[in-house]
Amino acid sequence: MEEILNEHSRASRGQVAGIYQAIRDRICLLHYPPGKKLAEYELAEEFAVSRTPIRQALQRLEYDGLAE
Repeated sequence: MEEILNEHSRASRGQVAGIYQAIRDRICLLHYPPGKKLAEYELAEEFAVSRTPIRQALQRLEYDGLAE
């Protein structure tokens, strides 16, 4: 059972990293203009995930100074 949880945890981290990178690229390439509000719900639909990995990616972007 512990192995299954560890595999799920790794997949989740990889999923968040991929979402983070995609959103980061869009911000850096100005696909999202400065000041644009990024809605968790819309991003979750677009990436076909729950809001949790979106929230984690947005928190990381905020920490990196790329989002507020």
